[in-house]
Amino acid sequence: MSEITKNVIRIHNPMSALPSFSFKGIEAYSTRAMILRGGITIVADCGNSNLLLFAHKYLQHLGFGPDKLILIKTSEDGDLYQAILNDKGLCARISDFIRNEGYKIEFFCTRNNIEEKFVSSLGLNWDDVISHPSSLADIWNNKSVFRSIVKSHELEHLFPAYCIVNNAQELDHCVIKMLYKYPELVIKRPLWASGLGMVFGDDSTITERYISQHQGVPADTIIERALGADSISMSIVTMFDKGQITDRWFTEQECSRRGDSIIHEGLILGDMPNVSIHDTDWMEQVTVPLYKLVLRDHPQLTGIVNFDCLRHDNERFILECNARITFSTYLQEIRRVLLLARGIVPGNGISEVTCLIGKIVIGQDCSFEFLQTALGQTLLTDQNQSGVIPIVLGCIPNVGYFYCVAIADSYKDALGIMNDARMKLKR
Repeated sequence: MSEITKNVIRIHNPMSALPSFSFKGIEAYSTRAMILRGGITIVADCGNSNLLLFAHKYLQHLGFGPDKLILIKTSEDGDLYQAILNDKGLCARISDFIRNEGYKIEFFCTRNNIEEKFVSSLGLNWDDVISHPSSLADIWNNKSVFRSIVKSHELEHLFPAYCIVNNAQELDHCVIKMLYKYPELVIKRPLWASGLGMVFGDDSTITERYISQHQGVPADTIIERALGADSISMSIVTMFDKGQITDRWFTEQECSRRGDSIIHEGLILGDMPNVSIHDTDWMEQVTVPLYKLVLRDHPQLTGIVNFDCLRHDNERFILECNARITFSTYLQEIRRVLLLARGIVPGNGISEVTCLIGKIVIGQDCSFEFLQTALGQTLLTDQNQSGVIPIVLGCIPNVGYFYCVAIADSYKDALGIMNDARMKLKR
C-alpha cells in the first residue's frame, strides 16, 4: 500500500461534479469511496449507519475499504462539505490528522474554487490536498473549452463535427447548416455531464426544444453530429502521481438512449465484449498529445484524467474529458486488489479479472445481513475468485437500490453472475 493510500482522507462529495447538481439521495454516492483501500473515508450516513458499518466490515475482510470509516449526517441537500463544517469536532480531527500525522485530503472532483474554500474553512491550504486544483478541472471538464484547446493544437478531427454558439440566432443558423450534412444532431451544454441537458433531433424543431428546456441558449452551447444510438461508448482513464502515470485502464459503458436522455446502465472493465484491442490502441494513441497538454500546465499532477470516446461503425471520436475521479475508479480498485492477490501486476491490458457493474432495485428496508443471506454463494468471499460485491449501499435507505459489481474471469461469466444475483434479490 502506498503512502498516499495510507495517509489520505477521502471526501468524495458527489455534489461537486456539476453546477447546481443535486437530486434525492445524492449524498449516497459518497459511499462509493468505501471500496478504496487504506486511510480515512468520510461518507454520509444515509440514515442507516448499521448498513454501512456492516458493509465496511465485509469489504475490509476482502482486503478493500478504508482503515477508518467516518459517518456523518447530512442535511436535505446532501452536501457533505457543509455537514463536515457544521461538525466542529470533526473539523478539528481532520486538521489534527493533517498537521500531526501527514494526511492529505482527496476530493471526488474540484470545481469553481469550491474545494479551495472548503479547505480554507478548515484552516488548511491546498498543499494539504492531493487532488488536482479546480483551475485544471474547470478547463478540461468544460466541453466547449476542451474543444477550443484541442482545436488550437490542430486536433479538431478527434471530435464529431460541431459548432459552438451563444445565442438563438447562431443556434438556428448552425442547426440548419449542419442538418444538410448529417441526419441527426445533438445539442448540449458545456458543463453538464453526459446524459444530462442534451437534446437530439433530425429537424429544425431541435432548437425550440433546447431553448425551452434551458430557458434560452446557455453560453458556449455545442451543436454536434449525433452518432447513433447503436454507437459503442468507451473510455481511457489515467491515474497520475506527481506527474507520473501510476495506472491506466479502459472501460466499456453500457448506454442506451431514451428520448433525449442517455441512460448509463452498466460499466465493464477487463474483458469488454464490444471494445477491441484496436479501440484501446486508438484511445491510447490519440490521447497522447492531450495528456501532454494537461501535464504542460500541471507537471506535478496528482489525480485522474479520463477521456470518454465513441465508436460508430468504423469511426472513432473523443467526446469529453473528466478531470476527476470516475465511477470506474472504484471498479479498478477492485480489479487491482484481486489481480495483486493472484500475483499479477495490473496494467498492460490485462483482463484476467473482469468487473461488470449494474443497478439492482431492492427496496428501502434492506439490511446487509439480508443481502448476505439472499446472495449466498453468489456473494464474493475470500473463499472464491468470482461473485458479486454490493457497493453504494447508501442508496438503499433513500431510493431503494444499490449497485452490484460482478467479478469473474470473463464478461460472459460476469454477466451470468450478475443475472444470478438479480434473480436471488428479486422481491
